Amino acid sequence: MSKFAITRIKKLKTISKISAAGKHNSRADHAPNADPDGECKLLAGSNTPEVRFDELMLKTGIKPRKNAVLAVEMLFTFSPEMKGKISVDDWVEEHRKFIENEFPKGSVLSAHLHLDEATPHIQLMIAPIVKKTVRKKEQWRLACKDYFGTPEKLRQYQDRYASAMSVFGLERGIRGSKAHHNKIKKYYTELKNEVAQAKSDIEKIEVDLSEKPSYFNAPKIFYNMKKVLKKFKTVLVQAGKVPDLEQRNKQLNDELSRSQRIIRGIRASFGNATTDEIVYILTDKKAEIDAAKEQKYSEENQVLIKPKALLSDNEPKPEKKADLSDEMAF
Repeated sequence: MSKFAITRIKKLKTISKISAAGKHNSRADHAPNADPDGECKLLAGSNTPEVRFDELMLKTGIKPRKNAVLAVEMLFTFSPEMKGKISVDDWVEEHRKFIENEFPKGSVLSAHLHLDEATPHIQLMIAPIVKKTVRKKEQWRLACKDYFGTPEKLRQYQDRYASAMSVFGLERGIRGSKAHHNKIKKYYTELKNEVAQAKSDIEKIEVDLSEKPSYFNAPKIFYNMKKVLKKFKTVLVQAGKVPDLEQRNKQLNDELSRSQRIIRGIRASFGNATTDEIVYILTDKKAEIDAAKEQKYSEENQVLIKPKALLSDNEPKPEKKADLSDEMAF
């Protein structure tokens, strides 16, 4: 029987995404999988986390950087087989302690308990604030990377969470594992489909690269490449566990190496900047091009108006409009 402590995180970089997540978590927007008669309870924070975020920024004096992670949304739940075997009240209390130990006081934007789906779960949203010393003065900063910036930090976070939930007999999944409990025949079929899809994605990228990347298509190409690399890494882990797929594993490594060479070539053309830096460069360049186009359009279509002093005596004078201020007062 599965008895796992489950946690996932999602980074939110815009106020609109914080607002949308808040509406979903508070059930202000209908959740398709939720029972309309089920319970949704606010445990901490606010049903409008975007407002709470603005208040926190004012209170701490933080001015978010461009493209900063403004909030992190976390899901806490457990294996469906454990439903009814764990006291929800005690489970919620352990999460309160865990959250207090993990994050600074006041950083919680919202926390909701959902009992309207198959398994009880908590949706937590925090602003990843940390206090740092800058020029011998302590200041609050948004620094998601301090919490979840590396794979090892994510693993350590999952370890701490599993340890906190062990009082309920829950345990951590295998470190680094994304395996599903499938029969071996189904496993082979899924792996074969993933390989085929990954190869198809590579072919699409090669088509996109048949022409030199431009300011307009490069972000899309980089996004697709990152998806393919992630998929290949997953497939490689799965294939490495099956002895008779060693040849397939080698082919996948070759495909992965080819993808990495393509990415290195594009990065070299941008002075070896990081992927994010390249996207910023292209985004800013596109904004400049759009602004130039708009300026040109305005200049070509502007309406020239004669100054009043230059009006001819023979030209009809504009009719004076009635004063409606008294009529419109209410």
